[in-house]
Amino acid sequence: MYRLLLIFAACILFAATVRAQNMPAIKTAAGPDTLITDLPGQPGLQNVVIKDYNKQIAEAGQYLNGVRHGQWVTLYQPDSLIHTLSNWNNGKLNGLYLSFEKNMQLEEESNYANGKLNGAHRLYKHGKVETFENYQNGQLHGAYLKYHSNGKIQEQSTYKNGLKNGKAIWYYDTGELLTEYNYVNGNINGKIQSFYKGKTLRTETEYLNNEMNGLFKAYYENGNTKEEGRYVKGQKNEEWRYYNDAGKPTKTILYKMGEVVKETPLNK
Repeated sequence: MYRLLLIFAACILFAATVRAQNMPAIKTAAGPDTLITDLPGQPGLQNVVIKDYNKQIAEAGQYLNGVRHGQWVTLYQPDSLIHTLSNWNNGKLNGLYLSFEKNMQLEEESNYANGKLNGAHRLYKHGKVETFENYQNGQLHGAYLKYHSNGKIQEQSTYKNGLKNGKAIWYYDTGELLTEYNYVNGNINGKIQSFYKGKTLRTETEYLNNEMNGLFKAYYENGNTKEEGRYVKGQKNEEWRYYNDAGKPTKTILYKMGEVVKETPLNK
């Protein structure tokens, strides 16, 4: 409801500021015209219309003491469709910000405080929420959700002071679990598992400060072991064993920090 009221208010603002076109223009150094009209009885407050190089209206709003203040609208041309609606306070974004695609489907919904993102922030694709996140004083803080195109959750995680913290859970577009990560101040740490569709275990490994570090094991979809070995600082190290989908060993490879030292085929 509030968004609809904001759009309606923007249309009124646009109609009012367009009337300023016949007032004397103050040309900007960059080229497009800026039309400014003083408002009687309101010292420092002015209606503003900014035109593009084709003399079509690109933006409209108000200045207070020479800076943006109140509600502003930007337009797609040549059709004069609303592109963005924003609220300003003494030259800084403050309050609800909306961005639309040319078909008037919502593209972005943000909240600002004193020029910084603050509160819920949503990004849309084809009219559906694609990303939901929370900001505090310009930093990601709180719940984060990313969605598949079918509306099911793709990622669910939490931020604290701009960094991921705690569990980050990823899902297939069917809603089934794909993987879980554990974050500490933006770094992946601890045991991580991933799954095939159908909840069969796919991989399990350990992370330390965003790098695979420790035992690693991968499985075929039938549950048999595919490969196993150890990572050190993100590099394969020591002896790794490889298996066919029947679970029989096929070879071993000796690694030294990611470099192959020796490969040994095993009898089938």
